Amino acid sequence: MNQDRTIRILRVKRAPKLEDFLTGAAREAETKVTDFRQIRPGDGKPATDETTAYLSYDSDNLYVVFVCKAEPGATRARYTRREDLFPDDVVGVNFDT
Repeated sequence: MNQDRTIRILRVKRAPKLEDFLTGAAREAETKVTDFRQIRPGDGKPATDETTAYLSYDSDNLYVVFVCKAEPGATRARYTRREDLFPDDVVGVNFDT
């Protein structure tokens, strides 16, 4: 199975505002990504909680906004060393330059 995993990120004239994502306000443009996978439990299985990333860019910046939904109190995040963060919920961006 060879899936094309290419996405096209849209250019914007103004930076996104976090308030727009909280209130549902219309935004200029963005690429929406929803096909997230988990590592534990079940490596490669679809994420168990609704997760969406919105990507856009302008002449100076790349913008990535994650909207992660879970039941209240279900998300865990501890202050810890970088090497110990994976027992908690994690979402991130990796750049392969």
